[in-house]
Amino acid sequence: MLPNIIESVEINKQGKKLCIVALSNGTLCLGFEIQIKDAQTDSIEFLESELKSYLTHLSTKIRLRFVLDSRACNESLNHSRSQAIESLGFVENRLYLIFEKELPVFELRKIKNLFKAKSYLETDAKDFLNDISLEIFANLEMLAVPLNIDDYALFLPDPDKQISLNSGLIQSGQSCLGIIKLIKQANHKISMLTFCQNKDQLSLPYRYIVTIESEPALKTERELRQNSNQSQVGDDAIAANNYIKTQNAMKKVISEGARFLKIEAQILIERQSVDEVKKSAADFINYLRPLGKFYFESFGTLEAFKAALLGQAQHYAFKEIDEVAPSYLPVCSFGNSIMKLAPEPSSLVLHRPDESLHCTSPFQTGYESYSACIIGLPGSGKSVLGNMITRALHFDPSINIVKLDVGGSHSRETAMLGGAEYEFTIDKPGGFNPFSIIKKVSANNDLVQILSTFLETIVKEDHELFVTKDLKADIEQSLQYYIATNPASPCIDDFLFVAKNYIPRIKLLNRWSSGGIYGNAFKEIPEKNPEKQNFENRLKYFNFSKISQALDSDFAQGGLASVMVAFNFDMLFNRQGRRFVFMADEVPVFVQKCFSFFDLSISNIRKYGDGFITIGQKSEHFIVGGKSLLEASPSKFIFTVDAKDEVFSDRLRISNQDLAEIKSLSRVHGKYSEVFHIDNLGKRAYRIMLSPHEYWSYTSKKEDKDKIQNLLTNVPGLTIQEAMQCLSYSL
Repeated sequence: MLPNIIESVEINKQGKKLCIVALSNGTLCLGFEIQIKDAQTDSIEFLESELKSYLTHLSTKIRLRFVLDSRACNESLNHSRSQAIESLGFVENRLYLIFEKELPVFELRKIKNLFKAKSYLETDAKDFLNDISLEIFANLEMLAVPLNIDDYALFLPDPDKQISLNSGLIQSGQSCLGIIKLIKQANHKISMLTFCQNKDQLSLPYRYIVTIESEPALKTERELRQNSNQSQVGDDAIAANNYIKTQNAMKKVISEGARFLKIEAQILIERQSVDEVKKSAADFINYLRPLGKFYFESFGTLEAFKAALLGQAQHYAFKEIDEVAPSYLPVCSFGNSIMKLAPEPSSLVLHRPDESLHCTSPFQTGYESYSACIIGLPGSGKSVLGNMITRALHFDPSINIVKLDVGGSHSRETAMLGGAEYEFTIDKPGGFNPFSIIKKVSANNDLVQILSTFLETIVKEDHELFVTKDLKADIEQSLQYYIATNPASPCIDDFLFVAKNYIPRIKLLNRWSSGGIYGNAFKEIPEKNPEKQNFENRLKYFNFSKISQALDSDFAQGGLASVMVAFNFDMLFNRQGRRFVFMADEVPVFVQKCFSFFDLSISNIRKYGDGFITIGQKSEHFIVGGKSLLEASPSKFIFTVDAKDEVFSDRLRISNQDLAEIKSLSRVHGKYSEVFHIDNLGKRAYRIMLSPHEYWSYTSKKEDKDKIQNLLTNVPGLTIQEAMQCLSYSL
């Protein structure tokens, strides 16, 4: 007879409401959904050690049941990529730990006959809890959510579906269920990572179940002595080998206090037909070979099926010493468990190597501020990631974004998000007068610092990376004098006229005044189209693509400096409950002469908890005069290694293992690219998987951009959003 729940009781312990159920076979059960540990960020050695310690002290009255349920999912989540994730799908991993205790016959009789007297069950439940140590969750720093009464049905047969045997398989409704069992452990020592590394190859869905029971020490010692005596009698190599193994085991048990555990591991495979089950089973057995010998159950199928259910005794178990047992537990993964998916509005949502989802918020706990850098050679996916981050940030209505680049890679995304785009050209006004901020706030040190850093940027000689302390002091003095005059219409022309006796390098500044070669740079733009020319827009994109890096680099630096004045002003004086994020793509064009402004901005960002994101092709582009933006960026997305191993490792402060992981990142055209992420919460690999609509939104390939433009040209009135939708059908 298959088990079913006949009663339950709730008990409060350690601030948690625990639901304990009693089954018809006389077993009490207490279950939790638990957080899967991340194999890339958590110490596997520590995990194995803590689990070994826990299992060593496991009560002989308790059976542990670990259940890993993996299946495909396309659940809708509240974030910027909801539609994309629904179309792409992801792997849903749920891990459960259930404590079970079989009651004596007389206790079972009480449960069956006297359940109306709730005190009987409550007494048994309290005794049950005394045999359980819930410290496992705290020791492993593992989130655990107690199951409620309805959750337990996940581990019992559907009462509305009839169970029968069909060709050695379990027939339930319209589906077939096959069972694979581990019948012989591996001859070599394996790690918990072994299952992690092989499970990603298993076809979905499947359920991996491991039950563990502890044997009494005296029983274990007696059996080992018996095995030792039997092995000693034999005179062949096998007997000799068994004798050595038995002696080693006796030493661990008798001298070191180790325990032997009964372990049963099996996998349930549910498919639509017998052939599908058998095909998946053959693949599973092959993929899981490093774990040991797996066997497709075709004779004792029903008994094996019962053993996989809640509260059921083991069917076929093997014995292993406690230090080996953790290797068979599915408690870590190269991905995430579904219970961690709770994205904030600004979360970046990407896939992990096992194709589960990972949500990382730029402003999550553990970040002082969101300063990040993205490093990758052309075609690696860095601009795509930059656009994805933009869309995620823009999804949060409290975040304002300023972006700039020289390639025009973000125009399409800006248009689709309803942002404002500004182009810098020598023959047209730049759009923003940096000196205008003088009229908006009272004079203070922050105001002087912003404008002095601006002036430092535009008066540097070609050979200079930083100005001298004396020059910096002179610039600050001239500004203080000018601000003190309370100018009616502050601008660079007025500044040059009023403070001319105090201004250093006035000839270099004259380039930026009316009539100078860069006279248009700091002229304001008449608001002809408020929708596109609105500095209050939450997404402002400054496109420097029409500026030649060779001939007009100074103009580009001046344009950037004016943008950074506006950004720092908003950050310090115009917050209104908002967060601000600055993004610079192709950093070599901007960073050389603007490093001081970058440094100031990052300092202000730390002060107020805002964000600063830089994107470049090579790690060396983030270093100027010995100063590094990499060190100021706790969050790093790395696509490629762009220097000698030792140089690259030193720049990024990464280990040889990290370097090897970056080198192993893969890219499958049309499917995904991988990126290695480092932050103060850990190190892990992500997969960037795009929906067709996202692909056309982010692509920077010339042939793709031509297709988009041709479609917009040939279909009058077609919006950019509609064009993306049309093209997405072609993939």
